[in-house]
Amino acid sequence: MKRGIRTVALTTSFLAIIAIMLVANWQAHKASAAPSAGTSAVVSINAGGDAIDSFGPDRYAGDIEGNNAGTTTSTTNSIDTSAPNAAPEAVYQTARVCDVDTTFGCQFTISGLNPDGTNTIQAGANYTVRLHFADFEQTQPDQRKFNLWIGDNQYLTDFDIVAEAGAPNTAIVKDFTVLSSSIHGVGAIKIRYAKGSVGLPQINGIEILPVQREP
Repeated sequence: MKRGIRTVALTTSFLAIIAIMLVANWQAHKASAAPSAGTSAVVSINAGGDAIDSFGPDRYAGDIEGNNAGTTTSTTNSIDTSAPNAAPEAVYQTARVCDVDTTFGCQFTISGLNPDGTNTIQAGANYTVRLHFADFEQTQPDQRKFNLWIGDNQYLTDFDIVAEAGAPNTAIVKDFTVLSSSIHGVGAIKIRYAKGSVGLPQINGIEILPVQREP
């Protein structure tokens, strides 16, 4: 009986060690599923505006699936860009606003397709979608709340830019790790935004960055 008890105790200890190792490995994997410092975006879009620094111009009056990407708006207000990973101020001074009154809303289908035929977004690969927001129209929380999907997954529900940023005219940056898809044989990432409980949804800038994982 004593030998049997000892065997059970050793087995329990062994399983506990394995469980700790698995949790540690998962945490390391999760932490590495983000862009490392200095990672360059494969696609950068100044939503609603022209090219600025590393951000390309907004080419998305309609996407490759024929969906409406929304209307454009701009401001001359100064924007607080002290948020981590913030874009240049000019990116937050323009925006795409979805004024479509449907549950589907508006959509960017970002293919990364270049004029020379190369594609900077590969199908079935992990990317960090970095979204830039600053509300230069609404001055208080609870005046603009909207929903946002990347691919088939909803990532933001009743997102309130002013409430999250702490003030109007203030940048806030959101990162999401996603799996790209293949659309018409081209690697692409869909970003869809639609009305929430109040106001019109908006996006100021979009970056697509490769996920850097430890070997």
